[in-house]
Amino acid sequence: MKHSLYFLIPAGLFVMFCGIFLLLFPDKGEAQLAIHYALYNETGAYIMRLITHWGEAYLIVVIMALGVYHKRYMFSLSFAVGGLLTAVFVQVLKRQIFIAAPRPMSVIPYSETFLEMGQRIPLHFAFPSGHTTTAFMVFTLLALNFKRPAIQVVCALAASLVGFSRIYLMVHWITDVLAGASLGIGIAMAVYYAFKKWAHKKTVTLSE
Repeated sequence: MKHSLYFLIPAGLFVMFCGIFLLLFPDKGEAQLAIHYALYNETGAYIMRLITHWGEAYLIVVIMALGVYHKRYMFSLSFAVGGLLTAVFVQVLKRQIFIAAPRPMSVIPYSETFLEMGQRIPLHFAFPSGHTTTAFMVFTLLALNFKRPAIQVVCALAASLVGFSRIYLMVHWITDVLAGASLGIGIAMAVYYAFKKWAHKKTVTLSE
């Protein structure tokens, strides 16, 4: 754990900031609009639409392919397991527990935002944010595997930007992102340490 502090501290600050913001704005609609009014513009929206793609499954496939290319098969397998667990947890939460939870634009009128009518924005299955969960799972797992401080900081910033992009683009509440970030970190740590324990047992068995 101590070897990942350069990731955990900035990632933890992002999660903490989300929590503090919700304490300042207990009404999640007010919290959403406060960020929207303060920061939203078309240039920012364009950039955030690019960043939000970092939270999609293709990134897992790319990392797995690179792992296989470099013959790091356990590394690739850990991302496959992490991706599978992320998909299962997110879909169960979205579709079985918090069924069709409303997203911001199903509650907030377009007239109260800077968004143009007719934009294709999802309205349901809000909790938790799948993009945020995926991003935090991927970048946490990368940070746990690569100990260089610069890589860990970049991973934390990338994951946090994906989470922020979901709020900025008005497709998720802050609570959705907060839950997604926490879930993604938890899945990544569980997978990393499970694989580490498995690799250790395998080494011990081979040496006997």
